[in-house]
Amino acid sequence: MRAHSLADAAPPEWPAVPSHGHIYVKDQDLTNRGTLGAGAASVHEPVKKRDEDKRGGVKDAAGTTWQIATIYYGRIDRKRTPAGIIGDRPAIC
Repeated sequence: MRAHSLADAAPPEWPAVPSHGHIYVKDQDLTNRGTLGAGAASVHEPVKKRDEDKRGGVKDAAGTTWQIATIYYGRIDRKRTPAGIIGDRPAIC
């Protein structure tokens, strides 16, 4: 039986990168604009797909790729992050 390790070969669509992070923020659009203004390169434009996240990707000067996301539940003006709800309802911890 062979054990798998982090050194196992990856598929070609997932080339080696220095690091990759996925963070949740209160306002994805504002954070994305701020990272680009600070010199990050866009990996992909922010987009809301079929799940609850709106996310965009950037790469910083060190080569780290960041997925920056905000979770939306229900109406688009009601934002919720893992730390709680932003808006007219109290945070849930």
